[in-house]
This record gives sequence, structure tokens and C-alpha cells, in this order.
Amino acid sequence: MNNRNLIKAAGAALFLLGLAHLAAAAQGAPGSAELSRVLAAMGDYKIQLLGEHSLLQFHHGFSSMMGLLLTALGAQSYLLAEPLSARPAALGVSALASAIGLWISILCFHLLATAFLLFSFGCFALALARRRATLVPAGSRT
Repeated sequence: MNNRNLIKAAGAALFLLGLAHLAAAAQGAPGSAELSRVLAAMGDYKIQLLGEHSLLQFHHGFSSMMGLLLTALGAQSYLLAEPLSARPAALGVSALASAIGLWISILCFHLLATAFLLFSFGCFALALARRRATLVPAGSRT
């Protein structure tokens, strides 16, 4: 698989993960009495930050933003795979972002999200390693 296809695969994984997250957030969690109590408590807990907001608003807002940004980064990576593959610094940013996302996912999320982020990071990292190897002058390799 060439670098362009690796970057497209990484972007597709991020895009699909973002869409899945947005769909799950829009559908809502299956209800239980305990979950209803927790959500009600989050709605009642107020935060003063440039106005009053509930913890539940922050939870929904950050969750929606996460899905949106995963979808956007995935689409951008997929659509701009060719120029991204030619720019090691930009490819490095994508690899770093997916590595940090993977680390957060391992600490906080479920296995599905972790698998998508592991795949994405692996594709970005392999494309970056291949790109860097082509930049090293032939006489300086050991």
C-alpha cells in the first residue's frame, strides 16, 4: 500500500469513528434508572463560565465537538492525502494527533474507539516513516 492509500485509510477510519460517535450521541444512551439519576444530577450541577451552564450541557457539547472534529480530520486527511503525503511536518501532526487520541482512548474509552484510533495512528505513522526514509540522503544511511 502506498503512502497516499495509507493516509486515506487513516482518514477513513477517523471519519467513520466520528460519524459513529455523532450517531450514538444523537440516539442517546439506553435508559436505566441509575443513568437517569446521573444525567439529572449532571443537569442540575451548574458551572459559571462566561454564563451559567450545566455539566450535562458541557458533556453533550464536548461529545458533539469530538465527533465533529474526528469526522473533519478524517475527511480532510482522506481528501488531501496526496499533498499530505508530500509534507512530512503536516503528516507528523496527523500522526501525533492520532497518537494522543489513541492514548486518551486507551485511558478513557471503549475498545471500538481504541481500535479505530490504533489503526489510524498505525497508518499515519507508517506513511510518515516511509516518507522520512525517502528524505534521508543515500550516502548517510547506516
